Amino acid sequence: MLSIKHMFYFFKLSGVATMKFNTNLIETGRVQGSWFSGSRKGIAHNIVLICLIFVFNCFGVRTVYYWSHIQFERVIDVVLYAYTTVIAILILIVYCFRQKQAIAIANKLQILREFTMSINGQLNQGEQLVVSSLKRISVAHLVIWFALIMSTSTEMYMLVYSIATYPCILIINCTIVQYSVVLKYLRQLYVILNANFFNCSKQFSANTSSVRTNSLSDLRELYMSLCNLSADVSEFYHLLMLLCLSYLFVTLLLWCYYIVAPIFVKATVLPILYGYVRSLIIVIHHVLMLVILTQSVSALTRENKKTGEIINKGISNLGNQRVLNELNMFSNYLLHKDMKFTVYGLFELNESILMTFAGSITTYLVIILQFHSRD
Repeated sequence: MLSIKHMFYFFKLSGVATMKFNTNLIETGRVQGSWFSGSRKGIAHNIVLICLIFVFNCFGVRTVYYWSHIQFERVIDVVLYAYTTVIAILILIVYCFRQKQAIAIANKLQILREFTMSINGQLNQGEQLVVSSLKRISVAHLVIWFALIMSTSTEMYMLVYSIATYPCILIINCTIVQYSVVLKYLRQLYVILNANFFNCSKQFSANTSSVRTNSLSDLRELYMSLCNLSADVSEFYHLLMLLCLSYLFVTLLLWCYYIVAPIFVKATVLPILYGYVRSLIIVIHHVLMLVILTQSVSALTRENKKTGEIINKGISNLGNQRVLNELNMFSNYLLHKDMKFTVYGLFELNESILMTFAGSITTYLVIILQFHSRD
């Protein structure tokens, strides 16, 4: 639980968790009650962040514009600078206005966690797996952030650019990591429920007792609640992921330009070696964010689909009509419950988006290079 507290307060410091974490419930050993509640201080913290980012970046964009050496790349720097700032501010605003929805989701997740713990003691082990995964993600990001800071140029405009944009990038980074962590916890709950469904399917026989039937009903209700929570999570992050993915696309496109520009264009604003090193670090960082997000979504979706396979297998091996009717109703529910994590239904957040990004970035990169060569 200590790791969860540290993670929450880091998110809160970054502006992506405006609610209050009631640690007294955990310290006293109470499992009942709401772990998260509203906080005006959290909203005030975000307002302060918004003001600081806006004021400092207004000064920073002027510095970047006047210190950039080449007109074309000056435009690229200013566009990326302004776009990153706007995205970060919009994310902070969204978290302010949607605090109630975030609190409801967090408390529902805590309640489902407690119910799942009551039916299977393996949850503690599952949490350790999630925490271990979170630690690996944190270490990877720390290494990249360290390399990014160390590769920062000492030129005035680059220092101003970096100091102003790093907090904005961190806010976007934390939003994606937060979504990935929530998805990992949801997946772990699905894993435990699927394990219980599998055990029930093996135990049911022609002489099934009413206790076992009630147990199956409880699992079904818990699973349906988890599906509803997953839908709420997807809906909450619609706008946030639209902002983050648009930022990732623009950033990857423009920094890939800095990687290939020295090959096709003689003049470039950055020294070749420095430009390659820094650009590669930034591209790797943003690709890592995208990969972590898509893998988390794909893993959760695959685990959700396993439930239907387990139930259908149980139906085929079952002879008890009473339990068979129960499973048939649940199977019908699963047939019509297609869980997807999308961005307003425009596209799914799965690993296929990696190929979409790669193809689109390649196309636009060719257009930018052609436009630059004619300039």
